[in-house]
Amino acid sequence: MLEDFEADTYFAALLLIAKADGTISETELSFLKGQAHLLNFDLEQLLACTTRTDIETLASASVMTKRIILRDCISLANIDGHYDDSERKRVTEIAAQWGVGADEIQNIEQWLEEYWTVMEKGKELFSGQQA
Repeated sequence: MLEDFEADTYFAALLLIAKADGTISETELSFLKGQAHLLNFDLEQLLACTTRTDIETLASASVMTKRIILRDCISLANIDGHYDDSERKRVTEIAAQWGVGADEIQNIEQWLEEYWTVMEKGKELFSGQQA
């Protein structure tokens, strides 16, 4: 299953989202570095690259890579607490290029919100700080 995953394409797409609002925040950079570490990927080389990746370049990615990109682009856009219009627009553009509709993006966003709620509840349960 993971043999279809393309790390270089994945990180190029995440950078498109991270830069969508004009800057990469510290929390976004931390997320990118964490993902790079997990995937044993040289993020510094990609960050140093001045060539801009466009959405069309990402079109040849595998279906799995595209879905993971969309999930993590939404996560990355939310990580600083502000999923702003420019980030949402960029996610929607990428999805549309790949034939993924707005309803599916909303489903992914809802799934992530539910996931984050469950994770937050887990933190409360295990830290002894229940409300």
